[in-house]
Amino acid sequence: MSANSIAMTNKTPLYDFTNNLSKFFGGDAKQVNTGIYGLYAGDINANGQINIMVPEMTGHLYYLFRGDQLAIINGYYKEDVNMNGQVRYNGSGNDRSVILSVLGGNQLGVKNSSVP
Repeated sequence: MSANSIAMTNKTPLYDFTNNLSKFFGGDAKQVNTGIYGLYAGDINANGQINIMVPEMTGHLYYLFRGDQLAIINGYYKEDVNMNGQVRYNGSGNDRSVILSVLGGNQLGVKNSSVP
């Protein structure tokens, strides 16, 4: 979501959010590289918060995996926060590590997002 309304024409069909933090609604985005910004990943239940505790990853993954945290589920689910076509709790390419990255490694942390 942009901070301001944007008039779109055939000559300017794209809007580059990546090069300025002030372009984002709420002025909050993740810096993914020097001068490059993107949306935070991991608000699985769309409540405006990224949280690795219930109900985000823990609750959703328990439901999907039926308690087997080593399982892999193929397909694009809302829990597939790294968008690789698999939902994984542990192991290489797991989705939990993306949320931990947003939270700065703090498993008890919560990141509020102003973008719905």
